[in-house]
Amino acid sequence: MNVDFTLDHTGTRHYFDVILDESSISQGKRNPEIYLKAAKAIRVEVPPCVVFEDSISGIQAGIDAGAKVVGLATTHPEEMLTGVDMIIKNYNKLTIKRLSSLFKI
Repeated sequence: MNVDFTLDHTGTRHYFDVILDESSISQGKRNPEIYLKAAKAIRVEVPPCVVFEDSISGIQAGIDAGAKVVGLATTHPEEMLTGVDMIIKNYNKLTIKRLSSLFKI
């Protein structure tokens, strides 16, 4: 699975208490099930969750779940990432301050 490969090869698995993947859901993206289950698994409400997505169907799933959505302009050009709350090209310049600007604090 892609998630196992990524977590194992980046040495980041220990940072996560909950890991869900396609085997955890019955409906794939465009359906918000994965995001709703993830929020429930970590015992938080969807708002104020943030979804990071590079796919059009994943963006729509995040929006439909009620999360703030950060579109990653890696797979698709920025103009295709409609409805997102923020667009980034990579994570290099993403800061907590910039991310918190998504919420009225």
